[in-house]
Amino acid sequence: MFNFNNEVYRDDKVVISCRKCSQKLRVPKSMGKLSVSCPICKSEFIFDPNDVVFKITSYVKNVFDSLKKSTAHLKWYKDALNQVLKQLNGRYRR
Repeated sequence: MFNFNNEVYRDDKVVISCRKCSQKLRVPKSMGKLSVSCPICKSEFIFDPNDVVFKITSYVKNVFDSLKKSTAHLKWYKDALNQVLKQLNGRYRR
């Protein structure tokens, strides 16, 4: 069982979700297959960093995170454009 008090380098950890309650949990990748216990719902499951599903979900998460970072400025432009349109609608309303 993994204990959060173990000293493991921060960049060696990965965030996974509990399979029952979806709580985010940090576990080390370098320790191999682990039995993980969720502190919220107390469910236990096996975490295997070499599992294909884990590798695919990690890859997809990284792609979405990079997309979020690269498109974060678009939200600002959209909000600014909406404010301008609201002001224009108020001025030119009959």
